[in-house]
Amino acid sequence: MKKLYAKLVISLEGQVLQDNITHLHLRANGVLLLQELVQTYQPKHVPEILAAKAGEFWSQTKRHPNESVDSYYNRFQELLEELSHADD
Repeated sequence: MKKLYAKLVISLEGQVLQDNITHLHLRANGVLLLQELVQTYQPKHVPEILAAKAGEFWSQTKRHPNESVDSYYNRFQELLEELSHADD
C-alpha cells in the first residue's frame, strides 16, 4: 500500500496534492487515497473505463441460446436503465 500511495502522490500536483497529503487518515494508504480520488473526481471518460464498459455491454447484450425473447428483452432493458443512470 505504501508503494501505491507514493506513486499516487508523485502523480498529483498543486491544490490536489496539498489537499490529499494533509489528510492524516490517507497517509501511506494507497488504496484509500485512490478511493478518495475516484470519489472526488469520478473519472468518466478514461479510455480504459470506456473500453471495459463497452466490453461489458456487448457481452451482456447477446441473447443466450436457451433464453426466451421476453427474458432477453427484460435483461436488455435493465442494462439500458443502468447505463442511463450512470450518465446521471
